[in-house]
Amino acid sequence: MSTVRDTVRAKILGEKPGHLAVELDDGLVIEVRQLTVGQMLDTVNETDIKKRMARYLIECCFVPSTEDRVFEEADYDVLMTLPSGGSYQKLMDAINKMLLPVQVGEAKKD
Repeated sequence: MSTVRDTVRAKILGEKPGHLAVELDDGLVIEVRQLTVGQMLDTVNETDIKKRMARYLIECCFVPSTEDRVFEEADYDVLMTLPSGGSYQKLMDAINKMLLPVQVGEAKKD
């Protein structure tokens, strides 16, 4: 017989990461996926902000409907030369939505 505990566990442990489709100016689409708890903690613990931003791009950006990451570790130096707006900003906006699904101002006080 199923208990409330079993139901709660099944719901929480069965959750899948969220994702957003980000369309770039040239019509290309990148899928930005929500980090797992382990990935998020590994990334947040990165003290070098440049490495942290590159880690977000490497870990979150995928070719849509595949397991193929758009960026890899070897892209670090090139990622650091991207213009701060444009495609980079679109991707970081989507990553931030995945990192902070409850926007400031939407949170309810008890």
